[in-house]
Amino acid sequence: MAAAILGCEGVFHVATPVPSGDLTDPEAEMLGPAVTGTKNVLKASLAEKARRMVVVSSMVTIEINPKDWPKDKIKDVGLTKNSAGATRTGIQLPR
Repeated sequence: MAAAILGCEGVFHVATPVPSGDLTDPEAEMLGPAVTGTKNVLKASLAEKARRMVVVSSMVTIEINPKDWPKDKIKDVGLTKNSAGATRTGIQLPR
């Protein structure tokens, strides 16, 4: 990974495991690999002295679909703070 980052001023980390079906162990099958992968990218970026780093998160772990949500209003992570606006899909997220 460090070879891919060598000479880069910035790194965008946008990859994450995406489940293709029901997970038997969400933490081991999705959360663990996502955390490990992110740490690996951060370590390689630091080692290769990338000056900027952008890490984005996936909304795959949260199903946001309020029944009465207006079609013209953007859905964002703010909904996760309100249990009426978000439902869990098997992974406990920190609050």
